[in-house]
Amino acid sequence: MRDDRPERERYQRASLAEQIGGELDTLARNPKLLLVVLVVVGGALAFRIITPSPVAVADLRPGDCLYVRIAAPGLVTDERSIGDDARVAASLFGGGAERAACDQSHSHEVSAVFPVALEPPSVTTATALRPDPRCDAAFAAYAGQALEGSGLATQLLLPDADAWGNGQRQAVCLVYRADGHYMPARLSAG
Repeated sequence: MRDDRPERERYQRASLAEQIGGELDTLARNPKLLLVVLVVVGGALAFRIITPSPVAVADLRPGDCLYVRIAAPGLVTDERSIGDDARVAASLFGGGAERAACDQSHSHEVSAVFPVALEPPSVTTATALRPDPRCDAAFAAYAGQALEGSGLATQLLLPDADAWGNGQRQAVCLVYRADGHYMPARLSAG
């Protein structure tokens, strides 16, 4: 004979489905508790959605817009709000860059990514070289205009020995405003 009683009555314990159902019944009967739960869960989801995650150098592609966090914001002067080349390089290879919306303010754009030579770099810190003919050529293809007179600059970022040891084998060409301030929107349709 089949026993149709709930599991709680048959075995003196509730199944997971019955436990969840009981908790949902409790929430439905208590609107204040339901509101608190919704606010907490909604806040956690909103925080997760709006909090950007760091982007790895290996995941960069031409056309990516970036916000590169610099390690010591107190050291930034008004003349160069996006940070100097050395801090940008260290931050990018150290996991301190985030993808940014290209139609909003951002610090840099990726114009090219290419593999580094087969031997590890001898530098002990991530290096930013400026100017570099490969990045200047990539800029023209990316932006559809000449670099000269554009008010923009390029820099080549190379991994340091630590980044190389962590498997980072890519160099990155970044474009930024020559005056060191944030870009208000994407350079190209790229």
